[in-house]
Amino acid sequence: MSRPGSDYISARPLHIYVAASGDDANSGTLEAPVKTLAEALTRLPLIGPLYHDCLIDIVEAGTYDLPEIPPRDYATGQLYIRATPQTVNLASTAALAGSSAQLVKSSGLTVDQFIDKWIHILTGAAAGDYRLIKTNTATDITPVRDFSAAIATNDRYEIVEPLVVLQPSALRPVHGDEYCAVPTARFELGLNFENIAFDGAASTGFSFDGRVVFWRCVFGTLTSLAPISRSTSQAMLGIDRAVSGVAAIGPQRVYGGAPTAYLGCGIVSKFNQEPEGGGWYGYANTQHGLHIRNHVFALIAGGNIRGDHCTIRGNGVVAQIGLDTAGTPQITDGLAQSTGVLRVWDSAYCTLQRGVVTANTGDVGIGVERGGTIDITGLSTAVQVNGSTYGIHCRRGNAKAFLHEGAPAITGGTAKYAVGEVPTTSNSLPNAGDVLAGNDGSIIERVE
Repeated sequence: MSRPGSDYISARPLHIYVAASGDDANSGTLEAPVKTLAEALTRLPLIGPLYHDCLIDIVEAGTYDLPEIPPRDYATGQLYIRATPQTVNLASTAALAGSSAQLVKSSGLTVDQFIDKWIHILTGAAAGDYRLIKTNTATDITPVRDFSAAIATNDRYEIVEPLVVLQPSALRPVHGDEYCAVPTARFELGLNFENIAFDGAASTGFSFDGRVVFWRCVFGTLTSLAPISRSTSQAMLGIDRAVSGVAAIGPQRVYGGAPTAYLGCGIVSKFNQEPEGGGWYGYANTQHGLHIRNHVFALIAGGNIRGDHCTIRGNGVVAQIGLDTAGTPQITDGLAQSTGVLRVWDSAYCTLQRGVVTANTGDVGIGVERGGTIDITGLSTAVQVNGSTYGIHCRRGNAKAFLHEGAPAITGGTAKYAVGEVPTTSNSLPNAGDVLAGNDGSIIERVE
């Protein structure tokens, strides 16, 4: 067994097992697991680049302390921290007639009882698929992303969620790779978490630096959560295809997964995103579904983002949403306030090519403020925006919204568009070149 300071030269990955009932004096095998992650990490080689994969498997349900993970150079090797237990909320059950690649038919469900949990297809053409559940009715279970094949009558499935919780005992960083450069065309893997819930008290939290990938993970009640703390860091959430020049990270990099098993993975709860082909930079907490601030570039290719609002903020910050034809971001569930479910402000720039922005309880679908710019380039209904009062509201000085050809589907309780502190409203901007202007320098313009 490798010990601190040793070199690691082997043709096979290093494999260490952790269980709450184990003992840190144990050898770390499946039959004799160690007790803590801290001890498991001491069994890794710490000198020089990591050339071989290292796996730490947590094989017993429970809450474990998340220690600081020292920075290192991931050469050709990677570090995986995985949890094998999971709760089954609905044991192996047969799909009913009417199921498809878009939904699974069932019966006797409580509305939204499985929201943000996972559906695992056990048999049939889509066997092995895991999908995050966007919503469920009494009869339909709808994933955030379509299954890889249609679900047939009597195909069996189960509902699962992570049962292992990692909880920091104090505010601390978790480093992926201190040698991570600014985001480039290729995303290099380093530190991987799989099938884990991250949680903690309001006074605790942690941050991730470097290249980190979260596969089928959940973020819970942390209020000081900062998954990405440096602009040089990179994080991706279970991507499986190349998007806009970003090299694909195939699910084959997740140990034990079938080719389709981990498509559509992501972070759920306070920050809820299932990008099946995209990247994410920023931080999340209980006040924002997604908050991107002072990170030069953000790419959101698909997903399900929940929270009081999704904020893109800061001079020079550029966010691109919905660039992947197979991914449709869902930005929903704003609190009752007038600032927007999707907020772009402080001179940030955001392009929205496809996606659904819905204010279920909030006043405004997209709010643009203080020099922010939203550029909606999606054609026809590729972009759908809905606010209970206004679809799009530009205000507070030189905020701008540009609507391109093929008008997006925008609705609002009072009006589709509004500008200014005291909004001037309009229900239609039908022609290219039409401008809706407010008294504060804000505009909404139709352009070709």
